[in-house]
Amino acid sequence: MLPYARGLMKLAVVIPDIHVPYHDVRAVRTLVKVIRHLKPDYLIVLGDSLDFYQLSKFDKDPLRKTAVSDDVAEFKDVLQQLDTACPLKTEKVFLEGNHEHRLQKWIWANATELGKMIPSLEAYCGFKQLGWRFFKYGEFYRLGDVLFMHGDRCGMNVSMNMLRKYGCSVVHGHDHGAGIRYFANAVSKMWTMNCGHLSDIKQQEYLYGGVADWTQGFGIIEFSNDLRVAQPTFIPMIDAKCTVWGQVFK
Repeated sequence: MLPYARGLMKLAVVIPDIHVPYHDVRAVRTLVKVIRHLKPDYLIVLGDSLDFYQLSKFDKDPLRKTAVSDDVAEFKDVLQQLDTACPLKTEKVFLEGNHEHRLQKWIWANATELGKMIPSLEAYCGFKQLGWRFFKYGEFYRLGDVLFMHGDRCGMNVSMNMLRKYGCSVVHGHDHGAGIRYFANAVSKMWTMNCGHLSDIKQQEYLYGGVADWTQGFGIIEFSNDLRVAQPTFIPMIDAKCTVWGQVFK
């Protein structure tokens, strides 16, 4: 039995950008198996789980557009899969990303007169009823000295930019890249983990040619029971398969 399963430490599984309905269905299915096996103490979703292509300010292909209601229904099914894979003890956290925030921005721009008649995404998806903590776009979740957020930086230097901006260890998505960067100075030691993505890269129309510095995968963080020590691990996925601590999941 692993140490965290004996109560000697705590485990967090971190889920990056899924982008329903443009998600990799097989990769999500593999992730659900991992969660069911690991039985984490924390399940943290970093946002952009919904794409909301229809609500984007960018040019849109009319042949590609789907109904918002259908996309949300599909996301609720994914959320249910993640939820049921967790034991009752798991603290479940959802951090809204910029893509989910498209819904609120669209309502502000086009339907402010309806006010509270339109339910929030949090209410519509039933996060509270399922026992999830929901954080609005731009808000943070904290465990010990580690901040979890969707993120607002991209590019080759995203890790150092996040460390400079927040001055502590950070776990984020948004960039779709992956990696762990450690940093130390005279007074502190910190790190950042970029958690990749779980979308289907072939369905991302703005990637002309289908090539980008994106990596499918998710994060695992081992915490001491007092949350003062944290060790991040990025788990890459290749063809919807991954290896976690000597076991293959597919």
